[in-house]
Amino acid sequence: MTTIIVEDEPRHVFLLRQLIEKYFPELNIIATAGSVSKAVQAIRTHRPQLVFLDVRIRRGTAFDELDQLKGLSGKYVFMTGHDAFAVRAFRYSATDYLLKPIDVDDFKEAVKKAIATPQALENKQSLQQSFLTWPNNQLTINTTRGVLVVKLEQILYLKSDGVYTIFLLDNATQIIASKNIGHYEKVLPASHYFRINRNLIVNGDKVTFFDQTTAQLYLQCDVSLKVSTRKCGKLKSWLSR
Repeated sequence: MTTIIVEDEPRHVFLLRQLIEKYFPELNIIATAGSVSKAVQAIRTHRPQLVFLDVRIRRGTAFDELDQLKGLSGKYVFMTGHDAFAVRAFRYSATDYLLKPIDVDDFKEAVKKAIATPQALENKQSLQQSFLTWPNNQLTINTTRGVLVVKLEQILYLKSDGVYTIFLLDNATQIIASKNIGHYEKVLPASHYFRINRNLIVNGDKVTFFDQTTAQLYLQCDVSLKVSTRKCGKLKSWLSR
């Protein structure tokens, strides 16, 4: 199985090489990359069957790579230094996670799972969405300080702030995410979240009343938001499903 390692710390690259040579000699390491640009180039050139992908690498993140790899298939084992709780939230079907420092047993389990998976991941968007929203109805939010995990049911609404997004939770907490609101419109389940204007996405489960005459939407926690004129009809239909 052709393999690429995307990791910007030489000691981790060295460790992965040792583990692969010892436990999975059938994996053929054809390239390594230590930055987003080099990773994208290597994956496009070699089209590996398996990629060990560090979540945060030099000059970017794993998402920056996925954004540039539309249409390319492959199996991914993510690596991260985040805590175990976040890791459990990220796990799903064909992709696994390794928590740094890498545990030998976890490594062996992750590789066995990748090898045994009959079908490669072909849809970058579904990969990114699964990474961000599964399981247990949780959402991982990238901030400038790290990654937070929140339950979808906690979110009241999202507000655009330029290239950032502000999450307003039902406990009055505000979280500033390092992705724009368009990103979260694609990631969040459309069955529960609706974009009421250019700047706002609301959690439909938090809606208490929609006043069509004033285009005012009322949410729990005494929140009221203005709905754009062109979205009023769509919102009414969406709430009436």
